Amino acid sequence: MISHRIIAFLVISPKPDHSTLMTRGGRIWLYDLSDSLPRSARLHGFDISSSQYSPPEWIPSNVSLHVGNALEDPLPIFRGVFDVVHSPQHFSTGTIAAEAKIRAAPGGYLVLEEIDSHGTKIVQTEESKPAVALNEELAEMKAHRELRSASSLSLAPQYSFPNNTANPSCSWIGELPRILHEMSFSDVSVERIDQLGWQTKMWMEQQLLVREEFTTNYLDAHGPPGEADAQRRIIREMWAEVQQGSTLGVCLQTVVGRKPIDL
Repeated sequence: MISHRIIAFLVISPKPDHSTLMTRGGRIWLYDLSDSLPRSARLHGFDISSSQYSPPEWIPSNVSLHVGNALEDPLPIFRGVFDVVHSPQHFSTGTIAAEAKIRAAPGGYLVLEEIDSHGTKIVQTEESKPAVALNEELAEMKAHRELRSASSLSLAPQYSFPNNTANPSCSWIGELPRILHEMSFSDVSVERIDQLGWQTKMWMEQQLLVREEFTTNYLDAHGPPGEADAQRRIIREMWAEVQQGSTLGVCLQTVVGRKPIDL
């Protein structure tokens, strides 16, 4: 499993007293991993809001939680210091380039977790169950997750990947291994896992809660006019359909690569 590679890398790090790992929006993943690592490893979690953070008394001693926006430049103390950057569900290849260039230490690992829309499908207890909003969501995922230019983000203007005009429905997520190779990453590997049936409902509910949090803490203030209200509508409608026996069964993709020393 890829997670074992991450653990092994931190355990045998040449600087075990200073090994650091960053995750964005993956607190449960971070808490679980902390038990498998030496207490000298420092684990940092970032999210757009602290509203879902556990009380400090319940957080492992080697875990620190912060508030931060992945679309903004990190504070200087968090630039180029993380031996492992665990980063799920990006907006475009631009945020990936930013994570690699700004947050990961030279020689550190980048761990990218995404939903591969090509392997995602509607799952229902019965075909008659309503899934209008879920089908709308799935169609949106397949139509708009094409390969986009990293130059759209000022954080990483030097990385640019052309649009796939020959196949506009091609997901840029499936291109991540190639993208890391083009950025001179080494030791690149990929793992794809289809969710089991019993996982789909709980995962979808958690994703809708996260999306509501993002809508409240970002779109309300910074999104295009009407976008926050549109998101709340689709969240509300999908939630209702999930409670009636329909959901998305997603294909989860994890890609790992090691950052070159000179990036």
